[in-house]
Amino acid sequence: MVVIYNNSEFSFFKLSLLVLVSIMIISCQKAEQKPAGIVSEFTTDSEGYFKGVIKLQEKDMLGTYSDIVLTFNGDDVRREVTEKLFKNISYGMIYKRGKDSVYYFYTKDQKSWYTSILKNDFQQWVQKLEKPTVDSENPGSTTLSAQPPFGVIFEYFNTSDAITSVKISPLKNYSSVTCQTFLVPESKSCNVWYSDAIKIRPEIMEIIERNQPVSIKTLALQVEYFSPKSTGEKNTLDKAVDKMNKVLVKTDHKIHLDEIRSNSKVLIDLPVNSVKISPQKMNDMINPPVESEEIGDHHHDIFD
Repeated sequence: MVVIYNNSEFSFFKLSLLVLVSIMIISCQKAEQKPAGIVSEFTTDSEGYFKGVIKLQEKDMLGTYSDIVLTFNGDDVRREVTEKLFKNISYGMIYKRGKDSVYYFYTKDQKSWYTSILKNDFQQWVQKLEKPTVDSENPGSTTLSAQPPFGVIFEYFNTSDAITSVKISPLKNYSSVTCQTFLVPESKSCNVWYSDAIKIRPEIMEIIERNQPVSIKTLALQVEYFSPKSTGEKNTLDKAVDKMNKVLVKTDHKIHLDEIRSNSKVLIDLPVNSVKISPQKMNDMINPPVESEEIGDHHHDIFD
């Protein structure tokens, strides 16, 4: 059957179609402009502290990266790192509010072990990993060979780092996210994204992060280093140094936000079938003794 329109009907049809398409385009544009996630709507405990899971990825220019999964239930925290280069290895820690000890666990080839470390000892151990001491008798052995309980993303920071700018910067479709730009040593700048709407208990923050900028009171969701723009006249040597610095900065570790998942029912447990061992046995497992004909057995304690 063939339908025949007169000119006036056809013009009205075209006008109606044009209006409909225009409405659809405007609606799509508004939908694209509106962030998909609203951080302030996430689940919290009675004191307003975040409950849920935050997934991050730490990576570098060489392509190596780790998955970082942080689980919070307001009072307690579980932080686990899985090295993607060695998919059979993961490690992490659990801290529960008011406790004087931290559980540190290590998983390899689907088998898990854990040990209990006094809170103060755990924090000292982290500091040793950040500033390793070289054994004078065996220069090739340092505490860097141990699996750190968390990354070194803020290794360049100290309390005197200068803030250059603060701005609202929605991240991965989450609103209420702020970006701060810091000047740090070694001719670097650093952008750090975070959300004040995600409240983390201070007792937890002092355990899971080290050297984080003091102006940021909550978890950093994304961290990127970059080479600041050079100013003023530059001679040939200065220009070459600037170019080299830009290349070197790109090799630094960075953290990217993967996912924020709010959940009122959060379980914070050790890996299934974990076996408890002493700190010394854990040390020997992660950092085995090295045999030497001259000095005998040698290893670097990470829990002493």
